[in-house]
Amino acid sequence: MKTKITLATLLLAAISPALHANDGTPGKIGDVTFALVVSYETGGFDGDYEKSISNSATLGKYQEKGVIAKEKLSNTELIQTWLEDGPLGYYYYEMDSVASDWTLKMVDISEADTEIDTGLFAVSEEFGIVYIGTFTDYYGPAVYMDDSENSVEGYLYTYTEKRSAYDPVSAIDTATYKGSFVGYFNMDIYDENANLTGLYSYSGSSKTVYTDYVEMEPDYFDFASQVETYKVAASSITGILGDVDGDQLTGSIKFSALQDSSDVGAYVSAFNDYYND
Repeated sequence: MKTKITLATLLLAAISPALHANDGTPGKIGDVTFALVVSYETGGFDGDYEKSISNSATLGKYQEKGVIAKEKLSNTELIQTWLEDGPLGYYYYEMDSVASDWTLKMVDISEADTEIDTGLFAVSEEFGIVYIGTFTDYYGPAVYMDDSENSVEGYLYTYTEKRSAYDPVSAIDTATYKGSFVGYFNMDIYDENANLTGLYSYSGSSKTVYTDYVEMEPDYFDFASQVETYKVAASSITGILGDVDGDQLTGSIKFSALQDSSDVGAYVSAFNDYYND
């Protein structure tokens, strides 16, 4: 059954094998958990479709049987397929790496000057960091999520301005949000294109502090300095349903809350290696 192998290119990218020096870029890092199932038809007699029951001069009888088989695609299976036939192949064939050497991380590198905001990375203490793809921006043969017409979101926005008499001194913007949308996914899987849907659910919050009030002209002012912080809570893509070369793909992908990191430079370098390759 070839689908499990071709799904090695789920969120495909072939990336550099190097471990990189950090550059002091702040960002956020979280875990990714795949819980997918591939359903496909196969022969019902130990993989064969036909079975001879009787073959004599007076009687010929045979049966034909097809059954539905399922294979899970968790992180372990996906990493293994990427090792055998995908972006981690160098480590499998040259360094005998196994799936347990790697973990999957979702990393926000939006503070860096790159083509993406967040990316999926395979991480190994022994072998380094490899860029796999992205869920939110279309760059290369990866996953693109279209939320243009079906998103719903609840939010609360608050603006607080501290004043001296009636002149602003500082201000704080805060916002919380929670929403979802039906995502339309396009995956390039070798010569096949997978068209999938799923419900992406998310939430988070942001805070911006403004200081150094400057009066630009009468009745118009601005703040010369601002510091923005934000939190990205746990999110998920559930109800995934689609077709890959005639086989069904169902399940979910879950992301933990992204935690602040003072340095995601190694991830930025891994992406840049892919981008500049």
